[in-house]
Amino acid sequence: MSERSLRLCDQLDHASETCALGASNRTFVPRNCLQDLMNVPAIREELRIELGWWFLLRNRPLPQKLYATSSKVFAVLAMTRLMKCARDLYREGLTDSCLPLSRKNGQPDVLVSSTSDKTFNTFARYAGSAQLFLEKQWQVLAPVFDGFGNHIDLDGNCPLPVLAAGSESTRGGASSVCRGTIHKSHFSGFKASQQNDLDIAIKELEATEELNAREVFDKERENLNDIKSLELHRHLIRAIATCQMHNKYYILFPWAEGGDLNHFWESGKGKGDASLVLWSLKQMEGLADALRLMHEINHRHGDLKPANILHFPKGNPFYCRQAEVQGTLVIADYGVSKRHEKATQARLDGTSTRATTRSYEAPEADGSQVDPRSRRYDLWSVGCIFLEFVVWLLYGHGAVKGFESQRIAKGKSNGGHASFYAREDDEELIKVELNEAVKDAVTAILKDPKCSGSTAMGDLVRLIPKRLLLIDPSERDTAEQLHGKLREIVMRAESESLYLFRETRPHLDTPETFRQNRKSEGRKLPTIDDMQA
Repeated sequence: MSERSLRLCDQLDHASETCALGASNRTFVPRNCLQDLMNVPAIREELRIELGWWFLLRNRPLPQKLYATSSKVFAVLAMTRLMKCARDLYREGLTDSCLPLSRKNGQPDVLVSSTSDKTFNTFARYAGSAQLFLEKQWQVLAPVFDGFGNHIDLDGNCPLPVLAAGSESTRGGASSVCRGTIHKSHFSGFKASQQNDLDIAIKELEATEELNAREVFDKERENLNDIKSLELHRHLIRAIATCQMHNKYYILFPWAEGGDLNHFWESGKGKGDASLVLWSLKQMEGLADALRLMHEINHRHGDLKPANILHFPKGNPFYCRQAEVQGTLVIADYGVSKRHEKATQARLDGTSTRATTRSYEAPEADGSQVDPRSRRYDLWSVGCIFLEFVVWLLYGHGAVKGFESQRIAKGKSNGGHASFYAREDDEELIKVELNEAVKDAVTAILKDPKCSGSTAMGDLVRLIPKRLLLIDPSERDTAEQLHGKLREIVMRAESESLYLFRETRPHLDTPETFRQNRKSEGRKLPTIDDMQA
């Protein structure tokens, strides 16, 4: 049978897609298919088949009126074979704007609009029609996302227009993250998305005995709403939408095809040429600027690490429409981000944020200092990340891993963690200082001929121990100060090609301080998701 000879109900059924989240039997008719199928000739033909020519002759304006105001309603009637209700329901005022419908209290065969006080008694005259309509209406009500992080409360029967959700990629606590796609006609954020389905990351939170998923969801949603006020900064992740469906909560993000910064370092060549070094410096400046804006609205991130910096390759419609060849690095995961309503000095209680990844957390996280964590906590983490970034640029990914093993071996009583500081406890005194491996790393880099004299790489590395990796938080630069200094470095690097780094011939071997330390063998090397306090 040809497509043209199929009944409208069959065409709608063939066009339906299965929602990849939740119950496997939830399907939806994509918006573009609904628009293509629901036209005046199709409506007229369906009415002719079901109700005859005489009905059409007596109700000639009806097909046009139904098309103009009630295409979704008519589609549901076609799928349920309830075409005989079409005229009476139209006379009662049932249009697409009335959907979804629900049962009227005490009258199960009478339906009411969820958006108005309209009541529809027609269903009571046809046995079983109310139940059929209630079940099928959700197939035409899958939401459309605009990409601006708006929240949607969904009925448990309503499908999300999400296709081909991949296998779970990460899981922790009450949340899991997997890859999926939004059907191209259910995203209106930018024209480019209309050509292809949009790749997304789906973060799902579900209540467990240990964690209240609603509290976690509300906290992250609050943080994301605050971040939205920063005018879509290109180095800050933004949610496409947040959704609640019974006891399940979803946050939809753009999918970072390039993975996180760890993956970028591992898959990239490192030992970069001038263009890669300049791109890296620009990205560091951009990340510092994003952090500056977060701090201006009294937020600290609280868990900055390479795993929470995502890489969006060139061409990504959210972040890289005008980016450099390497793409864009973006700060993500505001789950532990915290708003400080009062200045840090005025808060006498300690932080309530749970411990985060040990390698990149600041010394004040271990409770040895009286002051609660301030926004300058993030600046320590930035110093750790930027120092590793420079190590990667100069010596490659193997050197980054070697540096990690050196920090473990020289971290004294850090419990096998690759922290950038070392802590010693005795009976009367707790001593916290910069990890010797970090001091060695800075010294080795500054001795490297590439970074000697006045170079961008050298100037950046000098900033790290002097302005970022300081045990006393009050002595660290603010994000605004750091951004200003990085901006000066980038501007000079853009105008003076010889300022980036010095060319050396031949290339020197990787310094010993960036090679695997045998003393760390046998200790558990923490992974990006396993370094929890």
